[in-house]
Amino acid sequence: MFEPRFSSDDLSGRTIQCETDGKQRSAYQYDSGYRELATLPCGLEVVFRAVHPEDKRLLAEGMKKLSSATRYSRFLTDKTSLSGPELAYLTELDGHNHFAIGVVRPFPGGGEIGVGVARFVRLKDNPEVAEPAVTVIDEYQGCGVGTALLRR
Repeated sequence: MFEPRFSSDDLSGRTIQCETDGKQRSAYQYDSGYRELATLPCGLEVVFRAVHPEDKRLLAEGMKKLSSATRYSRFLTDKTSLSGPELAYLTELDGHNHFAIGVVRPFPGGGEIGVGVARFVRLKDNPEVAEPAVTVIDEYQGCGVGTALLRR
């Protein structure tokens, strides 16, 4: 799988040069296979990727890492957990009217932890408009995660 590597400072261009074959490629290919390695301004190496149904556990764990203030900012209530139907709604996406990009920190031996997520949901009565939402785990706020998600 093609995995472009570039600094989040390079996001103003619409193409990037692949380090492995030198070809110019689109930096933004948003489908279920979307996966992008990046280094954030704070030096943190992360993977941006499409959210999948298998990510329910990551979202549930991430919810536990949000402060009360962050949960309130995102959900307009101090929600402490996500129900099964909510996890399904947040991870079982159609990719057209509802799409989400997650940011994870991979571990060298395998596995990953969730860092943040951004999503859009098109408005049914005006499909040219979408409602965005971004959530970043408190530990990673101020590191450029939210900004990088919004740029994508």
